[in-house]
Amino acid sequence: MIQRAVSLILLATAVLLGIYVERVGSGVYALAHALPSVQLKAPAIPRHVVPVPVGSHPTGSSPWFLVVGDSISAGISPEDIGHARNVSYVAGVYSTLAHAGDAWMPDDLSCPTVTTRTYYSGCHLAFTNPLLGGEPQSTVANRDIGQHRSTLKFILVELGSNDLFALQHDSPGTMEKQLLAVTERLGTIVHQLMSKAPGVPLFIANYYDPYAAESPSYVEEVTYLNGAVAELAASTGATVVNFAGAMGTDRPITKSVLCARIACASQDIHPTVEGERLLASAVISSLKSAGVVSAHVGNVLPVGKWKD
Repeated sequence: MIQRAVSLILLATAVLLGIYVERVGSGVYALAHALPSVQLKAPAIPRHVVPVPVGSHPTGSSPWFLVVGDSISAGISPEDIGHARNVSYVAGVYSTLAHAGDAWMPDDLSCPTVTTRTYYSGCHLAFTNPLLGGEPQSTVANRDIGQHRSTLKFILVELGSNDLFALQHDSPGTMEKQLLAVTERLGTIVHQLMSKAPGVPLFIANYYDPYAAESPSYVEEVTYLNGAVAELAASTGATVVNFAGAMGTDRPITKSVLCARIACASQDIHPTVEGERLLASAVISSLKSAGVVSAHVGNVLPVGKWKD
């Protein structure tokens, strides 16, 4: 716990100094805000640091899919940061489907720092995603669905990581209440999207633990939320995308293996390029199991062939 606290303080300091600005993405910005002795404002971030989102808003009669996510979906990989190239798992899914003949355009509304609360009120870093136009994800997602529901192939929701990592200073009793609140808000988002797009397959990504090789980790909190995601999927007919299984944090894992998938070398919790490939594979597997795409869709393409 002491080691983690020291790491978090260093990360907060890095944000204050404007160093490694990509760390304001999933989890880290929220964690810095959770530190009682540090008061942060959203730093000025060069627009080129966060990759341009994959795809575009739906148009005409072209098939498309919707992604509502945070920085994990946005493609903030420390390995490629600042190069304006999107290596998110969304790019991997898009490219793999297109290669197999399913040219479905992603409507990637991902926003670093977004939570299940700011999904409605507006993400702090909405300016990094031009598809949001400064509006909340809920507003843009509902508008795009309303205008092009007939050509929408599926919806993928990847939200809640920032909520989770912001809870690290809460007492056990408060933590339980907050975890319950996160699951309730996530459930509301899923139900609203499904009601807006009845009959459209919806997928919910569960959570990997970037501290799985450390002790203590977030194993109890992640296990709780992943159980809640499974229950939510079962009750709504949605499908779980097993990000925890893809990254291997749902079972004992060594630090060397984990750090090949998560950017430990940069003291970062985002996926490496290899991690993004594994997440893309998890999405493709879920699409196959749900019958959204056929078995003719092969393995995820090599990262060098991904479109951005």
